[in-house]
Amino acid sequence: CGAEIEADENTVSTKCPYCDNVVVIKAAASGEFRPDAVIPFKVMGERARQMMEGFCKGKRLLPRDFRNKSYLKNLKGHYVPYWLFDCEARADVSFDATRTRCWSDGEYDYVETSYYLIRRKGKMEFYHVPVDGSVRMEDETTESIEPFDYAELTDFEPAYLAGYETDKYDVEAKTAERRAKERLYNSAEMAMRSTVDGYDTVTMKHRTLETMDGKVSYALFPVWLFEMVYRGKNYQFAINGQTGKMVGELPVDQGSFWKYLCGFTALGTVICSIVGILLFGGVL
Repeated sequence: CGAEIEADENTVSTKCPYCDNVVVIKAAASGEFRPDAVIPFKVMGERARQMMEGFCKGKRLLPRDFRNKSYLKNLKGHYVPYWLFDCEARADVSFDATRTRCWSDGEYDYVETSYYLIRRKGKMEFYHVPVDGSVRMEDETTESIEPFDYAELTDFEPAYLAGYETDKYDVEAKTAERRAKERLYNSAEMAMRSTVDGYDTVTMKHRTLETMDGKVSYALFPVWLFEMVYRGKNYQFAINGQTGKMVGELPVDQGSFWKYLCGFTALGTVICSIVGILLFGGVL
């Protein structure tokens, strides 16, 4: 339509605010910023809006804007940049464990606690450990809408961006690697912990992880994102654009909260008074 479009340095695709046509900034999706792969959207716009509307339905403590569905304009489809880490790893994990035995001889009660040091070592392979490459996205949000089905990973083509907003990564792979290693540690610990049973308590004592043959790839994953600033706090709600898994926090209208609280308090007082009259013949 000839209108001027504002975009920051990370924008790859966006919509014209005047005519809603999609604009793909090809230079921002080329060279080092060209993704290796993409997972296309399967949850389309109308379905995402229905899911969001259904989630909000009946929640009387939401702010006023949610009552006329104006909040749905804040729900937008995004291709979120992700780093995917592959590697082999050797893990060495030790646990402190206890077994407790209790018995009685009729005169005394006895408690015997046995202590154990348990060690597990093993080699494992990790495939496409995801870490979001966007400062805008909260790690808790992106990790909570996992998993994505990697069977649907496909080679990147700019045509996939049509209709959705897309940012290139602004978290470097080296920075994301720290988060990936933390996830590797946690996964290795869980895998080793699953082999330890028959004890009353088990606590992790020490763990080491050595990675090798590592490689990283860059991909775009589909996410429906709802963001809202309410009373100075940023709220982020997300829907996995492939599986439909939802996660996030929505704001609470303080006025409605206190109104309902006062209403329940008054109702509770009336009920207590009635019960008092019935039980004791007087007013509490």
